[in-house]
Amino acid sequence: MRLVIQGFICALLVTMSSGAPVIAQSQGTPSATPGAMLEPQTLTAEHLAELDAYIATMLEKTQIPGAAVAIVQNGQVIYENGFGVREVDQPEPVTPETLMMIGSVTKSMTATMAATLVDAGRLRWDTPVVDLLPGFAVADPDLTQAMIVRNAFCACTGLPQRDADFILNSDDYTPESLIASVAAFPLAAPLGKLFQYSNQMFAIGGYAATAAASGETDDLYDAYVRVMGEQLLAPLGMTRSTFSLEEVEASGDYAGSHGRELSGAYVPVALDDEDSFVRAVAPAGALWSSAAEMAHYVQMELGRGVGPDGTRVVSAENLDATWQSQVAIPAPPATGGGEDLPPELVAMGQGYALGWLIGDYGGERLLTHSGETFGFGAQVALLPDADFGI
Repeated sequence: MRLVIQGFICALLVTMSSGAPVIAQSQGTPSATPGAMLEPQTLTAEHLAELDAYIATMLEKTQIPGAAVAIVQNGQVIYENGFGVREVDQPEPVTPETLMMIGSVTKSMTATMAATLVDAGRLRWDTPVVDLLPGFAVADPDLTQAMIVRNAFCACTGLPQRDADFILNSDDYTPESLIASVAAFPLAAPLGKLFQYSNQMFAIGGYAATAAASGETDDLYDAYVRVMGEQLLAPLGMTRSTFSLEEVEASGDYAGSHGRELSGAYVPVALDDEDSFVRAVAPAGALWSSAAEMAHYVQMELGRGVGPDGTRVVSAENLDATWQSQVAIPAPPATGGGEDLPPELVAMGQGYALGWLIGDYGGERLLTHSGETFGFGAQVALLPDADFGI
């Protein structure tokens, strides 16, 4: 297990440094029998020192300005560190507490929030979305009536990936207009038959859960932020994690957004640009957090719903529901670059659950998800049977 974990960390950090989201890379066929095949071994101080050196080398090689990493093993945070600087050509260092956008890593957190509402009897996984959001419709009237909350999170509804719609129209996009917009999207496949990564559909699932919790359908963004705070962030002690750019800037410890020039050099990007395009799809990818606070979330996931202070945040049953694959991700083709993928990366994403890619690494069951905005990259990964996460 020690070699499995060390190799897993290296593979994961290479993926993070590449700037390419795992969601677009990790494909294959679900394993029939995941589970612990090797005896778990705790990472030692020597291993973690090697990790420090490896991360520093990777940042220098890729010219990424800064990064933060936290590792959880056997219920404890065994490693936290920051590397580099918050903004290129500026002296302020990245620390484990430095806030960054986590992008689509938000997805599993939104699904977990929904799971807490199922626990409370305020939502069912099989509640029709249209019952919670009366303005919701897709191009097929029968599918509109049939689609349930679980489907909204599964990347398997047949709605195509249409990120340009909210990126290019961010000034006019609201949760309400987002919900109305999907009625015009042509469906790519029947429900449950094809992996199609739709940020809009996932956001609609988050807003449906929000409506179930709050009874509100006319101010969905603010209601979602409030419900996420009440159901997940506050119980986990994630007091600095936020959807508010104003709060981020007031914190004084946050990373700047960066893009790359044609020369390959990183340059700052205005944070207002980042904030505007993710706001309407907040449940799919708008949270700011830190490595230190995301470690609380990882502890809860590995603890089967119990937070680091011993508080049960969500039942093991409904947390497990978010881990169940809903659709297979097909293997990459032999042409078009698929043959260049390391087999470890192919195995890491074999199916999609509720905000998680499901796969394996070194024979161990793996849950993972990347987050990509224009200026930030993030990754969370769990080896739950080894009680290990990063």
